[in-house]
Amino acid sequence: MVVRLILLLLVGGVMILVALGAIKMSHHREMVQKELERDTLAAVRSIETMLWMSGDGIDLTDRSYIESLLRTLMEDNPEEQERVIAACFRVGSTGDVVTVGAWVEPDAGDARWYIEDKKISATPTVAHERASVRKIALSGPTYVEKKLVQSPSEHEVESETPANELVLVVDGHDVWMAVRYEALIELRIEMLLMAVMTLVGLILVRHWFAGPLLEVTGLTRRSSSPEQFYDLSRRLRGEFKQLAEAIGGMMTRIDATNQRLHQRDQAFADLYQFAPAALLTLDCTGKIIEANRQAVTMLGLGNENDLLVLEALSFIEAGDRSRLRQTIDRLDLEDSAGCELRVIGDKRTIDAAVRAAPVRDERGYLHRVRLSIVDISRSRQLQRQLAHKGRVLNLILDHMSDAILLVDREGLVAAHNAKLAAMLHAGNNALVSCPYDPDEFWTRLGILDHAMFVDRLRQIGADRFGSVQERFKTHAGTLLFRSVPVQDADGDAIGRLWVVKDVTVEEESQNLAREQENRLQALRRMNERLEGVDTVSELLERLAQLLYGVMNVDTLGITLRRGFDAHELDAHRRYDRGPTVLHRGTGPLLLDMNRALLGAVEKELMPQMLATRNAALWPDLPKTETWSESVRRAGLTSLAAVPLRGVGDAHGLLWVGRHGGERLDHHQINLMEGLAPFIADRLEIAQLRDRLRDLELTDPATDLPNQHQFNQMIRRLAKRPGHAWSVLNVNLDHFRRLNRAVDHATADVALREIGMMLQRLCRQSNMVTRVTGDPTFGVICPGLTLEDATQLGERLCRTIRDQEIALPGDYPWKPTVSIGVASCPVDGAHYDAERVVELAQVRTTLAKKRGRDCVVACGDGLGGLGVERPCEAV
Repeated sequence: MVVRLILLLLVGGVMILVALGAIKMSHHREMVQKELERDTLAAVRSIETMLWMSGDGIDLTDRSYIESLLRTLMEDNPEEQERVIAACFRVGSTGDVVTVGAWVEPDAGDARWYIEDKKISATPTVAHERASVRKIALSGPTYVEKKLVQSPSEHEVESETPANELVLVVDGHDVWMAVRYEALIELRIEMLLMAVMTLVGLILVRHWFAGPLLEVTGLTRRSSSPEQFYDLSRRLRGEFKQLAEAIGGMMTRIDATNQRLHQRDQAFADLYQFAPAALLTLDCTGKIIEANRQAVTMLGLGNENDLLVLEALSFIEAGDRSRLRQTIDRLDLEDSAGCELRVIGDKRTIDAAVRAAPVRDERGYLHRVRLSIVDISRSRQLQRQLAHKGRVLNLILDHMSDAILLVDREGLVAAHNAKLAAMLHAGNNALVSCPYDPDEFWTRLGILDHAMFVDRLRQIGADRFGSVQERFKTHAGTLLFRSVPVQDADGDAIGRLWVVKDVTVEEESQNLAREQENRLQALRRMNERLEGVDTVSELLERLAQLLYGVMNVDTLGITLRRGFDAHELDAHRRYDRGPTVLHRGTGPLLLDMNRALLGAVEKELMPQMLATRNAALWPDLPKTETWSESVRRAGLTSLAAVPLRGVGDAHGLLWVGRHGGERLDHHQINLMEGLAPFIADRLEIAQLRDRLRDLELTDPATDLPNQHQFNQMIRRLAKRPGHAWSVLNVNLDHFRRLNRAVDHATADVALREIGMMLQRLCRQSNMVTRVTGDPTFGVICPGLTLEDATQLGERLCRTIRDQEIALPGDYPWKPTVSIGVASCPVDGAHYDAERVVELAQVRTTLAKKRGRDCVVACGDGLGGLGVERPCEAV
C-alpha cells in the first residue's frame, strides 16, 4: 500500500510538471506568434515608408545600407531590431514590382541576401493601403502581400501608372525554435526544483507516514500477537500509536472471542456427539453428511462414517417417508417442524419423534437440515398399555357388567356407566349426586310386580355385608340384579354396587340349548340307526327319513353332484341325474317325484350354493332367482340350503322348505350347518364302500363287471319267475395265437376294445360282463327270448368280423367271435340259472368246433345234435 502511495505521488508530480510545461510552452507559442505578427506589420510599414521617402531609388546590393535603413525605421524598438533583422528577409524586384521578403537557405547556418535586380527606381506613392498581416505559422514560412499605388508625375498625367506590389516572407519556424530553446532552459530549472521538492516530500512521507504504516501492516499481515502491537505503540507517536493500541486491543478481544467460540464449538460438538437424541445432518439431496453416536447406535451401524452419503429415507419405513418429506418442506416457511414416524433400526423398528431445524446460507436459502430423532417406543408402548387398560376399564364399566350403579353411604348416586343411563333413558353422568330411592329410581325399567320388586331391593340394601342376586320380569324380558357391598380398608361399608344385566337372551339361549340338546339326542339316535348302512342309495333313504323328523320341516331333500358316485341303485340301470332323495312327509320319493323341483335344485340352486360355499336362508322366496319359480310351484314359501362338504370337494346340497306361508328361522339353518359335516362324512364313507365293492365286482383288465356280478345278476333273474331272459357266452377266436404274438398289456387292450364294442352294440338294459376264461364275455339280456338273443348274437358276430383293430405297436388285428346262446325258460327247467349258463358255455364250445365265427343257439353237448345257425349278413 505504501509503495502504491509513493508511486501515486511520483506519477502525480510528473503529471503536474508535464502539465505546467505544456501550459508554459503554449503560452510562449502564443506570445511568439503575436510578436511575429506585430514585427511583420512594422516591417511592412517601414519598407513602405522607405520606398516612399527614397527619391532616386535604393541600391539593393549594399547590405549594410539596407540594415542601417531598417534599424533607422525600427529605432522605436531597439531590442527587437536585431531579432527582426535576424529573421533574414530579402528585397528584390521584377519590373515595377518591389518584393521584400525573408529567405533561409537550407544548407546555410546564417541568412544570406540574394539580389535579383541591382537597382530599382521608385517614386513616392500618393496613397497606400494598410498592410494586412494574417496569422503567422510557426511550422514554416508565411507570405505577407502589399500592393502599392504610385501617384503619376506632372508630365505623365494622362498615362496609366502601374501599381507596385510588396511581398514579405516571414520564416516563423526559425523564430519559434530559438524561442522554444530558451523556454526549455527555463522549464528544466523549474522541473529540477519541482523534483527536489517532491523527493523531499517523499522522504518526509516515508519518515512520518509510510514507515509506521508499513510496520503496522506488517504485523497485521503476519497475524502478530496483541503484545507486539502494544510494543509498536510504545515506539510510535500520534495517530499511529493510537492505531497500534486500537489494533492490539482489538486483537485481544478477538483472541478472547475466539477462545469463547472455540469453547462453545467444543461444547456444541460434545453436545452433538453425546446428545441423548439421535442427531443427523442432511444436505439438500437428503443424504446424511453428519451424525452423532446416538444415531449410529439407534440405526445399528459401526461408526459415524458408515452413515455418511447414505439416504436418510432408507432408514424410514416406506409408509412414513412422505411424512418426513412434508416435514422438511415445511422448513421453507417455518423455523422448525416435527412429526412422528417409524425408523428401521438394526434388529427392530423404532417409534420415533423427529424434529427438523433448517440451516440457511447468507442469502437465507435452505442449505442443510438437522434432524433430532428421539426414541419414543417405550412411551408409545406405555401409552398403548394405558389406553388398553383404559379401554378395558371402560369396557368393564360400559359393557362387560352391563348396567352398573354405585350408591354411597349417604344414599346418593356416586357413579354409573353409560349402559345404566341408556337403560333409564337418562344422559351420561346425569344421575350422579342424585338421591337413590328404589321406589322411583327403577320405574322406567317396567318391572311387572313393582311392589314386590321394591320390597326386595330394600331388603337387599339393608344387608350391608351380603351379596345377593335376583331375577325380575319386565315387559321387555328378564333382568338380573346383583348387589355387592363396597367396603373400605377397615371393612366398614361405604356404599353398594348394583349390577343390572339383561338375561333375556340368556334365558332364550338356555331354552334353545335344551331344544338343541333334544335334537342332538335325536341325532345320536339317528347315528345309531345309520350304523350298518353301506351304500349311498340306502344312506340317502335313511337320512331323508330321519332328518325329516328332526328338522321339523315340510320338505327335505338331499341332492348330490353328478359324478359324485353314479353307482346303480339297481345293478341293471344307470341314472342321468346324480343321486337325489326327496321327503315330503309321505316317505322317501326318488327321482321321478316332483321332477321340476328336483331339476331346479340340481341345475340352478346347487351350482349357486356350491360356488358361494356358504349356507343360505330365504324366509321369502326371491323373485329374481330362476329356481324360485319351480320351488313356488311345488308349494314351498321359504327355503334353506347348506352345501355338503367333506375332506375333498363339495358332494352336494342339503335343503329344507316350508309351505303355507310358514318361515324357516336361523336355528334350523344352524342345525343344518352342524349336520352338514356329519352327512358329508357319512356320504364319503358310503362312497368309499361302494368303490371298494366295485373294485371287488369289476374286472381290472376291461373295467366290466366280473364273474361275481354275473352270478349275482343271474341269481336275481332266476328269482323272477314268468320273465324271459337270455345269456350270450362270447369267446374270442384264436386269442391264444394273439397272446403269443403280442405282450400281456397289448392283449389286455384287445380285450378292453372288444368289451367296449359289446357295450355299444348291446342295449342299455343289457349287462356285459367278463366271465371266467381269458377271451370270454357274458351278456345278460333281461326280457329277451331265445330268438331275440340269437339275432343279437348274429349282429355281434357280424359287426366284430367287419372290424379291424389297430393294437399298440402297429399290430393289425381282425377279430372274430364264437357265441353260444341259452335262454330261460326254454333251456332252464324250473328256472335253473346254472343250467342256462352251462348250456351257453357248451354251445360256445360247439361253435368253436364247427369252425368258429358263428352262433350256436341249440344242442346239449359236444356230441349231441344241435342246430347251427351260421352268421348271415343282416
